[in-house]
Amino acid sequence: MRAVALAPDGSLWVRRSGGLDGSPGPIDVFDATGDYTGSLPPETPSPLVFLPGDRIGFAERDEVDVERLVIAPVVRP
Repeated sequence: MRAVALAPDGSLWVRRSGGLDGSPGPIDVFDATGDYTGSLPPETPSPLVFLPGDRIGFAERDEVDVERLVIAPVVRP
């Protein structure tokens, strides 16, 4: 497990490790009751913040390695 995020709706987003090389794995999503709802692919960014309007904020690095906050719609499995 690499990261865990709790959404306002009570769902839990758990980033798995991708392997021994330290690459990111998929994000498993569990609903507020703990039931597994599905997985998002490894290239899905890990949410840093959940925002109103079913949006998330995540970090992204540009071509000169500057990190910025990106806001995007929530994608659920």
